[in-house]
Amino acid sequence: MMTDACTLTAQHTVLATPIGDLTVVREGDLLTGLYFPHHWYKPDPVTFGLRNDRGFEGVAGQLEEYLAGTRTLFDLPLEPRGTEFQLRVWELIAQVPYGQTTTYGDLARRLGCRENAQEVGAAVGRNPR
Repeated sequence: MMTDACTLTAQHTVLATPIGDLTVVREGDLLTGLYFPHHWYKPDPVTFGLRNDRGFEGVAGQLEEYLAGTRTLFDLPLEPRGTEFQLRVWELIAQVPYGQTTTYGDLARRLGCRENAQEVGAAVGRNPR
């Protein structure tokens, strides 16, 4: 479900983690992006809205547990922004079980459409989480 951009304003925080500072962006209660310091296709920081370090405790706690090895699944309200194709690829990525891998070619076959592995790889590179 897309949120009316006129009614909510993006906010972000920066979380210090063992893998570097992660920027977490939200609209209301929905997380719209999580970006590594050198994220390949990091959006313009202006789109992250004002910095607000309150209200990100849930994501901070779950990330800490994940990075400590005590969590394998996240339970967070997500609303990634992308094209229909990107959203389909990202949904497939989310279905890959913890500790397992797949290939861009396998994802392209699972989509059952004409996109090739390179197009799937490009969508993976634009994943905001």
